Amino acid sequence: MLNKIKNFWRAHKSEILLMVYVILIMMFICVLTLTWAKFVGKQEARIQKVNDEAITQRKEFLDGYLKTLDGEHELRRIGKKDVEQTAIGEFKTHHGYFLFSGSSSVNGNYTENTKQTMTFAWEFEDNTYAMSKIEIIRVRVLLDDSVKIPTISFYYAYGDIWGINMQSLQEVIDDIVVYVVIKCNNEQWPQSIEMP
Repeated sequence: MLNKIKNFWRAHKSEILLMVYVILIMMFICVLTLTWAKFVGKQEARIQKVNDEAITQRKEFLDGYLKTLDGEHELRRIGKKDVEQTAIGEFKTHHGYFLFSGSSSVNGNYTENTKQTMTFAWEFEDNTYAMSKIEIIRVRVLLDDSVKIPTISFYYAYGDIWGINMQSLQEVIDDIVVYVVIKCNNEQWPQSIEMP
């Protein structure tokens, strides 16, 4: 039996060694692949952790802005009732609590309107006031003659937090506020608002 094995070894030595080399190379490739997969998995886990931390920080930052926007905020009087022409095609109308502005430009034979906005001063929780503006098309008014001081409430929605510009509160308002509701009495809201 031993002779048969020796003879078989002599006759097939190169094929056997080749098979052993192939098996060793395959084992090396498997170990290398598993090591690489483990390394890549750790890298992906690190990247996911950094991404999760960034999302958490961004959400916390946004939550600070949302907390500021939540609730009903008193408005502050910012001007008297009058109309001011600032330049050709631009104007400002003061109505006590609200400042309306807009501009227009002439292209050929027609007038092209740009954004028309309402500026207002609103109170934060710490009794400070901020000046903000919003497009008029996003303003809703609730007239209530029992209201002494006008208030504003912000209604917002957002999806991807990476799409929100958070450089300032005004940019957050521009990006996520769907509409505002102003609660005031008939005398506090202008009867006619002239826009270009």
